[in-house]
Order: sequence, then C-alpha cells, then structure tokens
Amino acid sequence: MAATWAITNLQYYLQKDGYQNVVRRVDFTCTQVDADSGMSTQIASFILPPIDNLSNFTEYENLTEDQVVLWVKDQLTEHTVTQMEQELLDELNRKVSLGATATGVPWS
Repeated sequence: MAATWAITNLQYYLQKDGYQNVVRRVDFTCTQVDADSGMSTQIASFILPPIDNLSNFTEYENLTEDQVVLWVKDQLTEHTVTQMEQELLDELNRKVSLGATATGVPWS
C-alpha cells in the first residue's frame, strides 16, 4: 500500500516582497487505504514553510499539486515523511485486524 498525499488548501500573502499570492501555509492530507476492506487512516495537517528566498518563485496560477506536495515533503524531511506513512500503515493494519466498526445508538 502506498500513501496518497493531497493538498486541500493554500493560504497565501496577497503581496510579499514585490510578489503576488505567495503561499505561506499548506493544508494537506496523507492517507493509507486497505484495498480489501476499504478502511483508511489519514493525517490532516498544515505546514508554515519559511519564506526566506523567493528566487525560485512560482506564480500562484502555475502551481501544481505535485509541486506543492514536494514542498511539503521537503519541509518535513524524508525521515519524517517515511515515519508518518509507516505510522498510518500501522494504524490501518490495527484497524483491519480488529474488523469493521460502526457508531450510533439503537433508538435513533
């Protein structure tokens, strides 16, 4: 199983150092799904990348999700990304081993 990374939102400065729409926060999810049971685990978080150097600035309208996912992973470091993905996989395996669950009350 491979983790799936997705960008759910970007927060950006309208103006910063002569540039427009400079991303300052990335909301993302990292998800693991068990193909057999359909169960999943997910981490939703955000990151505040330091904006020290805008020399490699990409115009907001030219950003791609793949590029922003790479930003997030670079900020987290390879070790942290691997650890997050493994923790999600471990949690998913625990959920699958326990079996399906549901919530609710019988009188509703």
